[in-house]
Amino acid sequence: MWKASLVALHLPDQNQITIYLRLNYLRPMNRPYYPGLVASALLALSAFLPWVVEVTLTSSIGTTGIELGNGWIAVALALVAGLLFFRSKAIAFLPGVMAIGLGILEVFFMQESLGTDEVFEAMGLNASIGIGIYLLFISALGIVLLGLWQYRRKPTDDSTPLT
Repeated sequence: MWKASLVALHLPDQNQITIYLRLNYLRPMNRPYYPGLVASALLALSAFLPWVVEVTLTSSIGTTGIELGNGWIAVALALVAGLLFFRSKAIAFLPGVMAIGLGILEVFFMQESLGTDEVFEAMGLNASIGIGIYLLFISALGIVLLGLWQYRRKPTDDSTPLT
């Protein structure tokens, strides 16, 4: 869908009127707008996937980020990142940096609490990091890279003079 808006009216002399018309197609794919939204959606999805997987001899049980409590932080960061890709191109990478920090803290706390318990190992239990944390890191890295790329791009002038 094309959107036209009047940018300026220029009168170089009495016989000629130049009107600049800006034609914008609603956010074309060559901008990091849609990939940023996809990365934000993947960040939100990572909160609903297993962050910790407990493996026994007969089964495996996954605990999601939402069940752990910090998954809601990842969902909130995903919403903020999606809104910033719409509005503020200068700071769109910041929720990704915060999500990477959240992931590092979660991995650190999981390794600290699960790695020192010999009782689990004696019973045949094993706990490891789930796919949700890996998806959190990948999508947060995507948000950071796309946000920085969007920040560094030079604005293009879509104005077309009509005489």
